Amino acid sequence: EKARKENKAIEERAALSYGAQKQQALQNEIDNLRQEVRRARDEIKSCNEDKDQAEQDLESTCKALVDAGKECEERIQNAIVQERMNAKDIETRLEATSLREKDLVAEMDDLQCKKNEIAASLARSEERNSWYEEGHG
Repeated sequence: EKARKENKAIEERAALSYGAQKQQALQNEIDNLRQEVRRARDEIKSCNEDKDQAEQDLESTCKALVDAGKECEERIQNAIVQERMNAKDIETRLEATSLREKDLVAEMDDLQCKKNEIAASLARSEERNSWYEEGHG
């Protein structure tokens, strides 16, 4: 009976030792899983931070593109306005030049008429002078 009690005690110690080993193995597995969860959470946090930064960069880039587009459109509109003003100025100067040309042509026509009148008058004077000289000669 003593041997049986000792065997039973040995078996109980062996069972306790096996249980302790199994418990230790399970504890190690739990610790490893906790570390993996911690690493996964850190990676998720890092990914979220990267995503947030990328979203901010994208928003900033989009705003810069919109601003650049507005600035370009404003420059184009200003250039169009300037060219229209230049065209109007040129048109005004052209009209003034055309009017001046018409005035000069009219003045030239008047001078041509006066020249013709003077030439005719001179021819008549020379003719009279010639008659006078023939008669008084």
